[in-house]
Amino acid sequence: MKNKKRQYFIILSVIILILSLVLGIILTNIENLELYEKSYDKYVVYNKFETGFAKMKVKSIFDYFHSKGELDSGFFNESEISHLKDVKILLLKIKFLFLINLIVLIYIIFILLKKKEFKLLFPSIMIISGSFIFLIFVLLILFNSIIGFEFIFDKFHRAFFVDNWLFDVRTSNMINLFPQGYFSDMAFFIIFRIFLISTILIILGLIIGNMKNKKNLF
Repeated sequence: MKNKKRQYFIILSVIILILSLVLGIILTNIENLELYEKSYDKYVVYNKFETGFAKMKVKSIFDYFHSKGELDSGFFNESEISHLKDVKILLLKIKFLFLINLIVLIYIIFILLKKKEFKLLFPSIMIISGSFIFLIFVLLILFNSIIGFEFIFDKFHRAFFVDNWLFDVRTSNMINLFPQGYFSDMAFFIIFRIFLISTILIILGLIIGNMKNKKNLF
């Protein structure tokens, strides 16, 4: 019974840790102003909009996502505003899921620190979580290499949004403000962070596990 309890605890811990880290990475990078600015230079967005104006519009969208303001109906058309409303709803759902996972993760850490039996599982949880996150990284790279980002971008929008995300390239301020190349760069940045976190988890798990083994020897 103890072994089963231990197995269930490890599985739950791994799932919660992976979800918390991946969702956290996604949320912190979606609103990364530094990444926007680099992309704007790369995709010559500043040739279409004045620098300060473009930054102001991006910030106004972030403020809207945090319910700190409304969208400019004089700048964005009806379809663009409708799409941004859907994006806000999706982000709220992701944030809610992240918060639930974070609460459960804190509870798990509390158990690990309180009970010696579970404390011994900590290195295993880190190594297994890191390995699974690394697997996610590999799958994302393979998926992107085989079918391409444009296909993924299209299917993602069809799965989570209605047809209000299809804009006219010639007239849409949304497309001019957020070129598809930006989303490709953001996806790469998120994937790289996932790889980095998985590597850190595996290394830390191995170090802590090795320290515990040495301590037991003496």
